[in-house]
Amino acid sequence: AKPTCGVDKWLDNHHAYDAQSVSTSSIVTFLDSDAGADTYYYCSPQGSSYTLHYIIDPTGWGIQLDLSATTQPSGCSDAA
Repeated sequence: AKPTCGVDKWLDNHHAYDAQSVSTSSIVTFLDSDAGADTYYYCSPQGSSYTLHYIIDPTGWGIQLDLSATTQPSGCSDAA
């Protein structure tokens, strides 16, 4: 599944991580690594690009990331 596809209806029931001052660099590094290759995530439209919005945990629950990201995983690109 492409991370820029529409939001799954089950993401309406989700956990959230609210920490606007936390760096997302380690999250992005993990998602772009071989270890994170099987991790599903969703990127929401933000202007003319996409930003990381949810990570799906192994049980299928969505974790909404309310974080200030300076970089995005490669899957958030429209070209991915």
